[in-house]
Amino acid sequence: MQSFKSSASSPSRGVRLKGYGYSLKRSSALFGDDAPEYLEKVETLNIFGIRADYMRQFKEYLEEEGLSKDDDWLPFVLPVVKLPVDRRLKVIKIRDDADFKRKGPRPVLDLPDDRLLKYPVVVDWYPRVQAQQSSSRRGVTAEAAAKLENGWLTGEHLALLDLDAIYFELVRFKNERNLHNLNITRSVIESLLRRDDWYVLYIPREELAFDFLEKARRWQEIAVALLKKYCERYY
Repeated sequence: MQSFKSSASSPSRGVRLKGYGYSLKRSSALFGDDAPEYLEKVETLNIFGIRADYMRQFKEYLEEEGLSKDDDWLPFVLPVVKLPVDRRLKVIKIRDDADFKRKGPRPVLDLPDDRLLKYPVVVDWYPRVQAQQSSSRRGVTAEAAAKLENGWLTGEHLALLDLDAIYFELVRFKNERNLHNLNITRSVIESLLRRDDWYVLYIPREELAFDFLEKARRWQEIAVALLKKYCERYY
């Protein structure tokens, strides 16, 4: 075991402790000889490490690889350009009278173009299905998880979705992500969900089968997850 000491005001190892009056100075600098007895011991932080020879082992590894050690200095000369006193440095910034939220462009969520179709949204639903296995006998099998099946929401799935709830969830989402100027309409949500060329959904095929009515809630979550990612990608 090795022991290291770091004072309250020492910058080494990033340790800085607040002292009297939230000051970083030692008590000797604040009070001189009038400092309380043994206070210096309290101001000293002792750091102990078990088998703390990793730095020596690291240096030995660098030497074996033929890399430079810490004591090999390579100087770099950085030229300093001093500006005249009457000349201020130019800094790029937004005009004071600019209001991006009011005057900036207002993109409208629309169907994907060629660029968005080239890089579709990807959602992996397998982790959520596997997490539900503990509370349900049904779940993804090991064979299905190994090959990662693809699935799509069809018009039949869309008939069981609450588009109004999806719309309000997307509005809440865009406000949380500060996408205030993004306009979303209910009609484009339905148009997007009727297409399957803008996303890749990894999900077991049985999760999209029409055998349990409770799956409609899961399809609703899938639609929201796909559209949220699409909004970010589109924006």
